[in-house]
Amino acid sequence: MVKNKHLTDWSCILSKQMPHLSIPQAIGLATWSCVVMTQSSSLTQVSHLIAQLNGEKPNTVRQRLIKCHCQRIQTRLMRKVSQVIARSIR
Repeated sequence: MVKNKHLTDWSCILSKQMPHLSIPQAIGLATWSCVVMTQSSSLTQVSHLIAQLNGEKPNTVRQRLIKCHCQRIQTRLMRKVSQVIARSIR
């Protein structure tokens, strides 16, 4: 749930401009674009910004970002392993 009015408004604008996005995708894109405006990719700064925007604790956001990132890495790794196995079978 987005608690920041500006982020909510920006999410709505993105949803109208890109109707193919789901609501969570629009919120993610809105949040990410705000992160880009910080001109930093530091996990600490990003988690502090998102926490501020959503009225959350920075460490909670940080842990959520780490979990999400680990899941993506695991998915990519599994894809690579599957590709290597498929090539070796041929």
